[in-house]
Amino acid sequence: MKQVIALVFLAVLCAQALKSGPERKVPSGRIVNGTTVAIENYPFIVRVYVYNFFICAGSIITSKHAVSAAQCFAFKPNPVTVSLVGGSTRQNDGGVDFRIRSYVLHPKYDPSVMDYDVAVVTIETTFDGHDNIGSIKLQTMELTYSPARPTWCYVAGWGSKNGQTKISSENLQLVWMQVVSQYSCAIAWAPFEITSRMVCTQLPNADACYGDSGGPLVCNDQLTGVVIGGDVNCAGQYPVIFTKIASNNVRSFINETRAVPGMRIVGGQDADIRDHKHMLLLKIDGIPICGAIVISNSSALTAAHCVYPQVDLQTVTLHGGSSTQNGMNVTFYAASIKIHPNYDEASTHNDVAIIDIQGTFGNHPNISAIALQNTDPIISAGKPIMCYATGWGLTNRKNRTIPQKLQIGYLQLIPQKTCRAQWFSSTITTSMICAKGDATDTCAGDSGGPLVCEGRLYGIVSWGTGNCNGSKPAVFAKIPASIIRSFIFSNTGI
Repeated sequence: MKQVIALVFLAVLCAQALKSGPERKVPSGRIVNGTTVAIENYPFIVRVYVYNFFICAGSIITSKHAVSAAQCFAFKPNPVTVSLVGGSTRQNDGGVDFRIRSYVLHPKYDPSVMDYDVAVVTIETTFDGHDNIGSIKLQTMELTYSPARPTWCYVAGWGSKNGQTKISSENLQLVWMQVVSQYSCAIAWAPFEITSRMVCTQLPNADACYGDSGGPLVCNDQLTGVVIGGDVNCAGQYPVIFTKIASNNVRSFINETRAVPGMRIVGGQDADIRDHKHMLLLKIDGIPICGAIVISNSSALTAAHCVYPQVDLQTVTLHGGSSTQNGMNVTFYAASIKIHPNYDEASTHNDVAIIDIQGTFGNHPNISAIALQNTDPIISAGKPIMCYATGWGLTNRKNRTIPQKLQIGYLQLIPQKTCRAQWFSSTITTSMICAKGDATDTCAGDSGGPLVCEGRLYGIVSWGTGNCNGSKPAVFAKIPASIIRSFIFSNTGI
């Protein structure tokens, strides 16, 4: 008779273990038989508190965002009661308290099977400028399992050291484990389903335990997974299960949800594709992900974060020629994708990618290229430069309204200095350009779309405010920036 495992559901003030029916195994998360380590060497790890009670761990991925598990927020705590604490090895000694602005659970998160168990947390201020606090890069490709060449990874957190006391650890704990095959993990956990959005590790007598949920699995210095859970007794009898960061569905959610990549037209109006023939809709696995822009007979631009890490070409399609998402549009299949070699996911520096298609954009109605801006614009109060952005992204952040018809919103370019003052100076790089409108913004789904000024492509929608209310400037990859313009020219001749 196999042991029955219980899933830990988090409540506001405590964690409860709820048992399912006989023979039903469900994971629970924490670090067991680890060693104490210093936060200086793992500055991306944070603790999640609700009403000042420690409940989970998380990982910093940008200057304003952290990734944790959806289960940690499934009981929908008021964001005002939630904080992240980083920069300290000990729970009750030092550290910096960050109040959060919002958290978003993966829309497909299912607590009954723990699939899509990931959440993105946005803080009010910034993680920058603090000792022992920094970000970690996300895994760029799926791990390849090989018994002859095992992959060693580590899990870290402040969770319980054993499944009996369920008392969290005072010091940060770390344990090394080996990645195991999807098949062996599925056999061990049957009938609990191990999905393609999960990755597993195991080492005898080592485990994750209560309080470690949401914490990091790190392989090759990249965030590879988010702790879902393991053996309810924390004895290492079963593999530890993690949400797989490299899964397309997980990565696209992170990219679209964090305030960095993830935009849509808010406060705009319906537009006609005949006036915006360069506008394309990018889909991955048939799901609308981003916008894209025709720049030649066979090449289009989009944001790097829309196709990062490198996606399967067979799943990528571009759609043009129609004002509506489901209209009589033309479908184009990707032949190649080139991401800017200096694209930085954490800062979204150089957020541009080129998609070359099979065939041509030519000879199709309502589809044609747009000219690129070649020189830096001179922005002054006396001679404002008015622009517009188009896309099929969200028109309302709160109810996640997705428009059927193409939307257009008008914005004005603002100086780099002004943009840096309204955001944080370190977040606005030389490869970015900013624009702001009256109650007009870009939002989730608009990423990769165009910023058009004076009839030319000035920018590519990159990032902005998490609530899409236009309170701060929208940020775009700057087409005339030399590092971006040279990348486009060297790969397209344009």
